[in-house]
Amino acid sequence: MSNLTGGGASGGVKVIYKQSEEINKILSPDFKSEVLHPEEINFSCNWFEYATEFKRNLNFNINKEFLIIPEFWAERYAPQCKLHNIKYGIFVQGSYLFGNVDSKLTLSAYQDAEIILTISDDAAECCKLAFPDLSSKIMRMHFFVDSNKFKPDLPKENIITYMPRKLPKHSKLVLFFLEQHLPKNWKVIPINKMTEKEVIETLQKSKIFLSFCELEGWGLPPIEAGLTGNKVIGYTGEGGKEYWHPPIFSEIMMGDIKHFVKEIISEINKFNTNRGYMTDLKAIKKLADLYSKERENSDINNLSEKIKNKLFS
Repeated sequence: MSNLTGGGASGGVKVIYKQSEEINKILSPDFKSEVLHPEEINFSCNWFEYATEFKRNLNFNINKEFLIIPEFWAERYAPQCKLHNIKYGIFVQGSYLFGNVDSKLTLSAYQDAEIILTISDDAAECCKLAFPDLSSKIMRMHFFVDSNKFKPDLPKENIITYMPRKLPKHSKLVLFFLEQHLPKNWKVIPINKMTEKEVIETLQKSKIFLSFCELEGWGLPPIEAGLTGNKVIGYTGEGGKEYWHPPIFSEIMMGDIKHFVKEIISEINKFNTNRGYMTDLKAIKKLADLYSKERENSDINNLSEKIKNKLFS
């Protein structure tokens, strides 16, 4: 099995790397998974640890190899796969990226796909809405978020964390308004340009995480923040609604900057009077169980059976 993916320090790339790694752990020697960066053949991410294997050439055995293409490259690479009789699937992590290219090209790419993988219930619903005749191809893939790494292990400090890469205008506005009310003993730390280890250590120390998820299929940083004992305030990105439950998560409607700021101020005041969110181990366990290794492995086994049928039918 080969996966196509693009570069960049995004949660979506991490999902593909780690699931490719897990495929090799549980399906070897029947299956071998490799990640391919077709536009920069020797590229590999360096911001988190992995044991992923890579495909460093563009030669394909159409009788043995099956490609999984990220949704943002579907229109570009699906026609090439069809031209060369390479069987492929599409992995939808960004549920709201449809329509960025010619709609006929998009429809053709999904119609010719053998399977359509989705990262969340919301992503599956979006695919069914976009491609009502392709429902039988759609399959949910859970991702394992390691609660043995992302856990509330350090003493909490008066720290607010956020990921500035998504919706920078929103985060700048929220932080501008918040600055006028932020107590001097509190500080805000962005978690971009950090290694995974640095992210974990920072989230473990922070009390509040601000979510600026744009329209997307899932949203990994809020989950990691919740598992490390943060109160998470902000946008669900729609895909996050499947786990966005109190007491860990507080939802802000997209674009409601005033409410966003007031909610943060309220939570800070609670912390300052010893009424703030106390790390809820039961809620954290429930969140961890939703994205457990068992769920992911079950999905991977189901996927392998489907691919076997597609390759050898």
